[in-house]
Amino acid sequence: ELALKFGADVVLDTYGPAASLFDEIVAGTAARTLTVHGYVTRDMAQSCATFYDAVADGKCAIRTHPALEAAAAAASRRQTGDVWLWGRRNAADDTSPLIAATMAYHRAVAPGVDEIWAAWD
Repeated sequence: ELALKFGADVVLDTYGPAASLFDEIVAGTAARTLTVHGYVTRDMAQSCATFYDAVADGKCAIRTHPALEAAAAAASRRQTGDVWLWGRRNAADDTSPLIAATMAYHRAVAPGVDEIWAAWD
């Protein structure tokens, strides 16, 4: 709904909890002007590294939000091969706001993309 309102792309971790909704989201948006990007592990690893580096280097300004702050405090790194992802399995709190912000930032800095935003419930 928000993506349609603001003309934004949708990014979904195809190996995450919402993966079962991917086909339904794509099918439901087929008649609309909405682009859905399915991220695989490689994309998620690049997203995490890109977002982490941007925040650490002060290249990404983030508006404070209690849910995002709680997610960042609860997040851990999960190693997979030579890269890492945000770990959600043993997190003390919901990490979805951090993951949403991570994917939104990564998509926004992709070539040809002008705007960035993230939404979560």
